[in-house]
Amino acid sequence: MSASLEAAGNAGLTVTPFQRHLGWRVLRWEPDLCELVLDLEPQHLNRTGVVHGGVVMALLDTASGLAAGHAPNASQPRPTVTISLTCNFIAPSRTGRLTAQGRVEGGGGRVVSTSASLRAEDGSLLATAVGSFRRFTRTDG
Repeated sequence: MSASLEAAGNAGLTVTPFQRHLGWRVLRWEPDLCELVLDLEPQHLNRTGVVHGGVVMALLDTASGLAAGHAPNASQPRPTVTISLTCNFIAPSRTGRLTAQGRVEGGGGRVVSTSASLRAEDGSLLATAVGSFRRFTRTDG
């Protein structure tokens, strides 16, 4: 699939190699909010057969960072970096679709606070996170 076709089905955002590798899609991307989905496959599971904690953290981090980096032009999201991200693992998941939602909760122009949740296909809560993200302008070094 071409990058432009992938972006069209990804809220207009360019698909990164890391995103392509894990396989999530961006469903919603709007000011202060981002929602991702991932259909679990065997490569997402740890040796006990549940979704790997690193996959959980990647989804929560990405949803939060994209919420913090929303820009009107999806082809140029505002760059962000994670300052901190604290995750609470609540329940395991083995199959189905996961949905991560990140929100900006407050903060200033450069540093914002976020919250995120990860839910199973049936709506049950799997994990939560709170974070701080540094936002950059395109001219920041």
